[in-house]
Amino acid sequence: GAGAFCNSVALKTIYCDINKDIDGKLIEYNDNIFPASFNVKTEIFIPEGSISAYQGQDGWKTYFDNYIEGRRIPEAKADGDYAKMTFEFMTGDHTATLKYVTELDVTEDGLVRIPGNVLYDGKTYTVKKIGGSVFRNVDKSKIKKLEIQRPQDDPQKYIQTIIDANAFDGCGKLETIWLPSTLTSIGAEAFKGCTAITHIGCMAETPADISDNSFPQTTNTIYLLVPDGAKNDYVNKDYWIQGGRKIFEGKFINVKSTDDADQPLSFICLDHKNDEGEYVPGTAILTKSTTSKADVVIPPTVSINGNTYTVTIIDE
Repeated sequence: GAGAFCNSVALKTIYCDINKDIDGKLIEYNDNIFPASFNVKTEIFIPEGSISAYQGQDGWKTYFDNYIEGRRIPEAKADGDYAKMTFEFMTGDHTATLKYVTELDVTEDGLVRIPGNVLYDGKTYTVKKIGGSVFRNVDKSKIKKLEIQRPQDDPQKYIQTIIDANAFDGCGKLETIWLPSTLTSIGAEAFKGCTAITHIGCMAETPADISDNSFPQTTNTIYLLVPDGAKNDYVNKDYWIQGGRKIFEGKFINVKSTDDADQPLSFICLDHKNDEGEYVPGTAILTKSTTSKADVVIPPTVSINGNTYTVTIIDE
């Protein structure tokens, strides 16, 4: 009835199961069921497929910007391969936020992968956001490499990946990071305490918005590897190039270290775009030599993952 919730200006969440009828109409909205405006950003969850009715019908359309189709599942484990990760699921647009990891699935060389897509209740969800302190319940000292995977393409929606503030706080052994092409923002102190970082590969052609403290200050030389043609954009974007970071173009594959104990060398292997715009194996950058030998032999090529990379740059 009219005025039923007219003074409930502090409402944060409303679940409304009223669906449209066969003619695409909702029940008539009585005046002042809810207040004309709320004191907070109120979320009104409505049945999937009904948003056009809510936003177009008199009375209901008062809350045009508050409607969200589907439901929020606050905490649930993903199905299948990522059952050790807990997410918040939004059933309407099939997006997910990583809340925390209950048990690490880490490779022998310390690599942890955060998926771009996960299954829940038999449906595929896009991992849109990585929440704060996602590794708070596990042994973070085991994490040396972190790959945030790109979600699968969906032509029906704009895909973005957001890293919240303090997302990877305290991963002090983390050295190498792969960031996806869908990255749009990194929150403050997202990598707080990650002072061992030496390599950041980011495939976003448009640099994401970051804070001056998204990455920690460190005495390490940090190599930033960005897509072909994107170097100037990163140089001109606030906070990406600071603290002595070195930037090179190419798709970061991995760091290759030689097996010669007397002549240890480290290379960054990069793919580059061909004439068709596809990334193919390309170049290698010599970044470190800890040998004390007077004569050092630098190989013309190095191999990784069965692909050959030509050594074209010898860094300082």
